[in-house]
Amino acid sequence: MKRRRAAIFPAFALSLLSLTLFAEAQSKPNVSGTWKMNAEKSKFERGGPQAITIKFDQQGATLRESLKMTNDRGERTIDLVYDLDGKESLQQLDNRPIKTTARWEGESLIIEFKNDEGFNFIRRIAVAGDGKTMTIDVKQSSTGGTANDTLILEKQ
Repeated sequence: MKRRRAAIFPAFALSLLSLTLFAEAQSKPNVSGTWKMNAEKSKFERGGPQAITIKFDQQGATLRESLKMTNDRGERTIDLVYDLDGKESLQQLDNRPIKTTARWEGESLIIEFKNDEGFNFIRRIAVAGDGKTMTIDVKQSSTGGTANDTLILEKQ
């Protein structure tokens, strides 16, 4: 009887560990794909662009982003790469240095941009359970004030 219990315990422990790892993997959705903004459902405090298309390519702990935005001044594309480990990295945005971090908080991906001039831009990205809709809550602050926006994007 003791041998039987001794044999069951490692199997139980292994099953518990597997479930924990599975639950952890499930709490971090893969954001890969092309996402287009639904302008009717998105909300901007200070007015927003006419169109946004984001292409995410998530490979393990690396996330590549290509963001295309159309506004009154024309079309603009920004390409960035993030490490999903929360470590700060230095990138170029409009030929200016910007510090970025990307990390998971539960099922949400948090991407933060900041510079030495007091600019801070935080995006909280969540994918709906069906994988068809992405919500990005944006909080931006600078010497000119703060704004909170909500983008609703649909997978293409």
